[in-house]
Amino acid sequence: MKKRLRFLPLAQEGGQTLVEFALTITVTLMLIFGLIEFARAVYTMSVVQWAAQQGARAGIAVESNLQATVEAAVKERLVGLDTEKALITASQPEADVVQVDVTYPFEFVVPMVAPFAEDGSINVQASASMVVE
Repeated sequence: MKKRLRFLPLAQEGGQTLVEFALTITVTLMLIFGLIEFARAVYTMSVVQWAAQQGARAGIAVESNLQATVEAAVKERLVGLDTEKALITASQPEADVVQVDVTYPFEFVVPMVAPFAEDGSINVQASASMVVE
């Protein structure tokens, strides 16, 4: 008579599976949310740079009230961002040059990523210059 091998049912390995799942899901979620925060930061940098360029372009077209014109142009182009948080400065270092500097505080929304930055935010800065012709 042949002996049959008895296999243990998978139910006895349920605890091990749960521990492995907990360890892998934590790392996976940290990677996913980190990528989302990185994508948001890149988007913010791109929008702030584009807004600074458009502000400089608007600044070369005016002859008076440079700061108000540049601020209006920059705030119009800060799509998806809180325009009240943006610090916008316009200047003319030379008679035929308009310089626009935009600083925006980017705040992390995922608590796992925020400790890597001071105060949970970083300043995104962009500047653009255009020559009046």
